[in-house]
Amino acid sequence: MQKSHPQHATQQSRPAALRDDYGAAVSHGVRAAQLSAAIHNSLRQTAQRRMFDAVRNSPAIVAQRRLLDSINDGTLSAKNNAPIQRYTTADGYKISTNTHYAVAEQAGNTLYVLHDPQVQNGNAAAPQPAALVQAGADTSVIGGRTYMQYSYTQEFTNDCLGFAENIARGTDEDSDRAELRARENRLVGGDRLFGQSDGQNTEIANSPNFNQGQDANPAIGEAYTTVRSVNPVAGETPYHAAAVVAKDAPDNVTIEADASDADRDEPVFDMYDTTPENVDRPDGSITFHEAYSGTYTSADGDNEPSTGVLYRRAD
Repeated sequence: MQKSHPQHATQQSRPAALRDDYGAAVSHGVRAAQLSAAIHNSLRQTAQRRMFDAVRNSPAIVAQRRLLDSINDGTLSAKNNAPIQRYTTADGYKISTNTHYAVAEQAGNTLYVLHDPQVQNGNAAAPQPAALVQAGADTSVIGGRTYMQYSYTQEFTNDCLGFAENIARGTDEDSDRAELRARENRLVGGDRLFGQSDGQNTEIANSPNFNQGQDANPAIGEAYTTVRSVNPVAGETPYHAAAVVAKDAPDNVTIEADASDADRDEPVFDMYDTTPENVDRPDGSITFHEAYSGTYTSADGDNEPSTGVLYRRAD
């Protein structure tokens, strides 16, 4: 029996092989075309994204977005594109930059907190500490906006530093120890306790980093203090301190006792700008330092006080 000749078998299968080669070539061509189209689409999408990003991040578009954000959050008037200044006075009230808070112009016992669903961003943060400063049932309309009325609700001792210490600790229980430290009053070593003695307070007032003047800006729970830079003489109060309970942009809301006011049986709320007087701002908007520097300047006028920040001790 003869074996089949290999060449003969190849010749007989050639037409089928040619058909297979043609089909493979066609299939390969289709896949190549599909791949080419996919690459083209990918490149086009990438170019479109780059173009979109370039436009979106262009200075003009960024400026427009910032302008719109300012209008929406209330820091810019959509009507006339005029900046809303730092806290303003109107109808007997000081009203904070974004209208979140209001206090009586002559420092009263009520803090008005924006709570108006008809106003963009119409719910302001509640003052802190919540255990001591609480909302009542009454509301007030100020400048066409609705405000909740908050007041101090616990035991009160009319001592400015002792009360600021209690606010920092979130309690109405007085402490026998100094509870607040003077921020950055030492170049080396820990910050000293404030209120230990008139002598130490005067040293703190004259330390190079403590006095921030009009730039003093405590956080919520911290306190301002304006302190004499020379030891007080008989009849002079040595300092004034005030705890910050709320903030709105450059404006700080404080709650304050004042031992020099013997008739005060409740703390008062007040509001201070943190923008120095050499920056454009509306009439009547002043910093804590401006409010008290005259009172705590020495009698001969030669020694101005220092204003800085007090914070709760951690030990």
